[in-house]
Amino acid sequence: MMTKRFVVKGKLTAAWLCLIASMNLLTACGAGRGPILGLDGQRAAIRVLVQAADRSPAAGLSVVLKKDTTPIGTPRTTDGSGIAEFPDVPVGDGYRAYVNGRGYQSGVTDSVKVMGNVEVPLQLTPLSATGTGILVGSVKEAKGAPIAGAQVTCGPRSVATNAAGQFTFANMPAGRFPLAVAKPGFSAAAKPDVTVTVGDVVELDTLFLREVAGAASAITGGGQYLLATAGRVAEVDRNWGAPWRFGGVTLVAGAARLPSGEVAIADAGSRKVLVVDRAGKVLFTYGGTFTKLKSPGWVAADKMTGNLLITDTDGDQLIELTGRNVSWTSKGPWKSPRSATYTPTGTILVADTGNKAVAEVDRMGHVIWSFAGPALSRPVHAQRLASGNTLITDAGFNRVIEVDPKGKYVWHYDGQGGSRTAGFAVRAQMVRGYDAASDVPNFVPPAGSTPVAGAGGEPVNPGNEEPVAQAPAAGLNLPRMATRLANGNTLIADNGNGRVLEVSPDGQTVWQNTTVGRVSAIEKLGE
Repeated sequence: MMTKRFVVKGKLTAAWLCLIASMNLLTACGAGRGPILGLDGQRAAIRVLVQAADRSPAAGLSVVLKKDTTPIGTPRTTDGSGIAEFPDVPVGDGYRAYVNGRGYQSGVTDSVKVMGNVEVPLQLTPLSATGTGILVGSVKEAKGAPIAGAQVTCGPRSVATNAAGQFTFANMPAGRFPLAVAKPGFSAAAKPDVTVTVGDVVELDTLFLREVAGAASAITGGGQYLLATAGRVAEVDRNWGAPWRFGGVTLVAGAARLPSGEVAIADAGSRKVLVVDRAGKVLFTYGGTFTKLKSPGWVAADKMTGNLLITDTDGDQLIELTGRNVSWTSKGPWKSPRSATYTPTGTILVADTGNKAVAEVDRMGHVIWSFAGPALSRPVHAQRLASGNTLITDAGFNRVIEVDPKGKYVWHYDGQGGSRTAGFAVRAQMVRGYDAASDVPNFVPPAGSTPVAGAGGEPVNPGNEEPVAQAPAAGLNLPRMATRLANGNTLIADNGNGRVLEVSPDGQTVWQNTTVGRVSAIEKLGE
């Protein structure tokens, strides 16, 4: 009996000694900010080291730790060494520290993954030396899982989300910008108006994307072109096989592929725009008989945000949809606008048929650039190219022209003798003004440019090889649209001749199909 008590007592003593030693070891390592985790292996410390540009410590600054938009713990203040420590942080990914203080531009750390104690450095810029701010946010699936690799575009800049679904625009110019998020296989998301202020960190609410079933096959499926004719929209290849088609429309005026793989269709016959999926299911409808949408003449899709831009031709207005809601409208001074498209910088390019003009506007209604006058007869479509030039489809003069930002002709195609390049005088660029009484646009030629009417109202210049307009014949006949392809060729929907064709820069027909009938739009997929 005595022996048994001795053994038990010895075991208890040994256990106490082991426990005391373990606690001492944990205390020693923890006090020294070593790499060891907490007792349960699920918590650790984040130490933020804040310095000025010259590497000197920045003391007395406020530091807030967040996971996405959720604050973690209480705010800290940097000590004399520029350090603010958060000692009890759950392990995981997606932490960021936000730093603010007088005399410095606000700062935010990169995304931090916590598996053990970690030190995160951050350098701040003196406020007097910057005219920029910082924009941050995160992108997740509907159930809360982060989405990595999503493309986030804000104004002229783009970044990709990291493994935690987060994005950062550092040194972002102050101003107001549209923001868009897109990733193949997911619905798009957008914020039409994000304001960046000097010296501040702007934190956006989490953007959620919805996974779209079958989107990958819709984008990369067997067709090479999206083709809209009077009674249907189809995805076709060059052999005119149609792996996908939709015929539930009355009179198609235009169609566009969304980033999700869905298709938006402007149905002028039923006065509505509808969005359909790969299975032909109508997901959304805007307009109809008893709405203010009189005659949708065109629909364009923002390839990053999925926003829809609708041209109401008879209603003399433009309408932008973000998701299923109207986010922007412009009701004047348009006169029978036939198409509106997005430019690479997010502005809007309008083929204003009734005013015989093409105009670029921002969402405040300000005209940024225009091209007009007797050089145009019936502009029905315009595309801003990556070079900054503008490609214009003129159904009145039965041709496609390209002009530079100063209004100088660069290239044209009419199908009656190839194409011609360069050598054209600067004479058609117009400065857009407004008659205050009637709000009707007044297109005024710049100084030194006095067009002289030639045959068919075409401006001519002695010694200039600019072609004179001719009646529809062997060439283009009421072309509806033209788009510049990545290979430098131009794809044209030649509506009056019932064909689509691709032409090279020297005017040679690379490929065509002459059996399509009335064609309102064609888009090469994957461009």
